[in-house]
Amino acid sequence: METRLNDNSNVFQGIPPYFTPYGRDFIKISGRAYSFPAYAVPVLAACLKKRRISVSCINDFYQNDEESIARKVRNTKRAVGISTTFLTKESSITKIIDFVKKTNPHVKVILGGAGIINFPGVRKHADINVFYEGEETIQELTYVFEKRRNIEDVKGISYFKRGREIVNKRRDCIGDLGKIPIPAWNAVSDKPAEERYLPLESSRGCVGNCSFCLETKYWPGIRFYPVDRVVREIKAGIKKYGTRFYYFQDSNISNSRNYLKRLCDAILESNLCIKWSCESRVDGLDRALVDKMYRAGCRGITFGMESADRRVLQNMNKAMSEDKPGLFSSTVRHMRKRNMLANINIIVGFPGEDKKSIKNTVDFLLEAKPFTYSMAKFFLEKGTDIWKNRKKFNLSGSMYDWRHNTMCSGELDAIVREIFLRVSAKQEIYHWTSAAVDLVRALSKGKTFGNFIKYLKSINQICVEDLTKTHESYSSRYNDSFRYVTRYIQRT
Repeated sequence: METRLNDNSNVFQGIPPYFTPYGRDFIKISGRAYSFPAYAVPVLAACLKKRRISVSCINDFYQNDEESIARKVRNTKRAVGISTTFLTKESSITKIIDFVKKTNPHVKVILGGAGIINFPGVRKHADINVFYEGEETIQELTYVFEKRRNIEDVKGISYFKRGREIVNKRRDCIGDLGKIPIPAWNAVSDKPAEERYLPLESSRGCVGNCSFCLETKYWPGIRFYPVDRVVREIKAGIKKYGTRFYYFQDSNISNSRNYLKRLCDAILESNLCIKWSCESRVDGLDRALVDKMYRAGCRGITFGMESADRRVLQNMNKAMSEDKPGLFSSTVRHMRKRNMLANINIIVGFPGEDKKSIKNTVDFLLEAKPFTYSMAKFFLEKGTDIWKNRKKFNLSGSMYDWRHNTMCSGELDAIVREIFLRVSAKQEIYHWTSAAVDLVRALSKGKTFGNFIKYLKSINQICVEDLTKTHESYSSRYNDSFRYVTRYIQRT
């Protein structure tokens, strides 16, 4: 069970096009808070099906109404698993647990995902907490429920005994990702065929070790799915659902250039005719590899640059070489010529951030001219290296509420508005939080690359006028943009 709706107000507030109270709420028009269904849910369902366990999944992407959710919970005999990965409020997690226990007091509640680390207090509300990868753990827990195994012997979990939390030994990461079954999307919904696009995974881990990220703590090292296993999953998606549009949710698809080349070659040789997007470090690519990715169907790449200021990057443990800004710009320009989306992620407010560092990042965006960029507010997550080094930066607070030597979180709304107006008001550089993901969704619905860019341009124009013409009448261009956006969403 996973739910993310109504949990993103503190994430998106102040970031276009989610300005509040500015602008129009396009999320409500589309009825979706995120553009892709979660990948972990059908993977875990497939693992349970291997054990011939009956599985019913709830994923808010498919807009389950409350009564249908309650009905599924009431009909559950053994356990309800809750993913906390995308939940950024402790209250959101406890509300879901309370709902489950009230609806069916007899089931066991299993929590997994980053929320049980960020909010350790929620663990006492669950019967079992699963840390890190859950594919093997969830299968072993079924033996516990069948009384064929002791809970003390299951690695990677915690549970409570006489009011005290018992934390078992940590489970090693899965060595062979090829053993993970192909996601059982039919356990989540019958709508994958209707939606025509799905997430996909080809690796776990990242060559980087950014101080704000838990990736290397969750998944130390880098592991790859066998290339033929990835191809089989794509073929299964095409055969079962007619899905030819995918988003590779790897943290860094270019962890290995050799692997990425082999993956692209396999896609081409299998004549899969798919379109996809992904995330990558820019130093893992070159023009030749970008061209190969394009031929294999890639139409968008999100780059985690985070900042163009050397001091901030050093604090992030993302040292920038002298030639890296030029490499970034060169790659972005090459992609733009191909009508290939280059989306640059930036983080605003990291320790060391000040007016000068913000100017350096803005200047870079204006020089590189990516089609899109996305701003994220600095998120102080427990267990990360920056969390462990809080004293060094006089850093206090947690999550989206923090203060350090050069800035506090309360300043961010004004800062991101300023960045947005400087980058997007006159330049053809558009802000969109999930551009590479939503591009694939647009293509799957029959939109062209040009349609998608016009959509983003229209939304950015609306936001600019909402910010700059508070006491003036809106222009005809604003009204045209709003009509275009409304038609675009209604037909997508």
